[in-house]
Amino acid sequence: MVSTVRDPFVVILSPYDLSRQTSAAMSALLLADQVVTFLPLPAGGAAASDISAAFNHSPRYERFMDSWRWTRPLWREANIVAAAHGDLDPLDDIHDVAMTVQARPELVPLLPLLNESLFADDATYLDTVSRDLLGGMDPGIYLPLSAGLERFASRASLPLLRTLNGGAADRGCRSLTRVAARIEVPILLDASGELILHARRALHNPLNELLAALSHECHVIHDVTHGVDDSLPRAASAYTAAFTESVGDSSLIDDEAGRRARPALISLAVGAMPSDATLRSAAAALGATGKHAAPKPGGTIVAAPPALGPLVVLDIKELPWDFGSPPGPDDRGSHPTRRR
Repeated sequence: MVSTVRDPFVVILSPYDLSRQTSAAMSALLLADQVVTFLPLPAGGAAASDISAAFNHSPRYERFMDSWRWTRPLWREANIVAAAHGDLDPLDDIHDVAMTVQARPELVPLLPLLNESLFADDATYLDTVSRDLLGGMDPGIYLPLSAGLERFASRASLPLLRTLNGGAADRGCRSLTRVAARIEVPILLDASGELILHARRALHNPLNELLAALSHECHVIHDVTHGVDDSLPRAASAYTAAFTESVGDSSLIDDEAGRRARPALISLAVGAMPSDATLRSAAAALGATGKHAAPKPGGTIVAAPPALGPLVVLDIKELPWDFGSPPGPDDRGSHPTRRR
């Protein structure tokens, strides 16, 4: 039995997921005590005057910040979303990605992808990152942000919650991931920040049990002596039953502004992978195409940042689900965990 007297269950989430309101983002906002993401901010800080000055230099940055308006109820007062973990800032790890690539010969194929001017000045940095988060997927931006968040998650000893698509680099990450447990639970897609807060309150007790079980699974994943227990599947089943009952009366579907959410079933796999999996997979995928870049002549020898240990990941995949027919005795919902 897993105790529900516990430390907060904190996860790391990519800002790309938050911008696109993916199933990973909606899972994190409902199924974690706190979500830490990367928020591009002016060098001067997050004061209103600094943000306002940045808006004047980059209208695109203002559009980006406005695109996250729906998350505002989840930040300071609710303390569900944060841009740092204690004194650890993901921006430090994003900076380290360039040094890692330059210092490791096996990552040489990635050199042409690095955007050397990304951090040239504050205005360029905020405008370029905002453009990508608003709808781009420039490898020169996406790669350092994604790899930096992996390093940050490992350094902070926190799980990274993500979705993987069918790209070659993502397939490489999947092949490097060892899955320890898998559950299937419902979430809300297209939900506003206020609706997420309402759902968390309505599901408080079963949600607390589920987060305790998930936190325990993340902590014991590297313990080879840990035996299989049923805490996680039992907590997932209880949470699913409470969710189905609460959503059945539409109390979790419509918010006061008339925004309508959609119940969805997800698979959540708890696994472990190297903390540099994205860089290794991207280099392998690019190297397979025959594209290489030679080190620049006369370049300065760069020391790689210290290597970090394995990273715990929570992989999210949306599953088919007819909410009119909730998971029953013969459906996948009655088997919330599969171990391998």
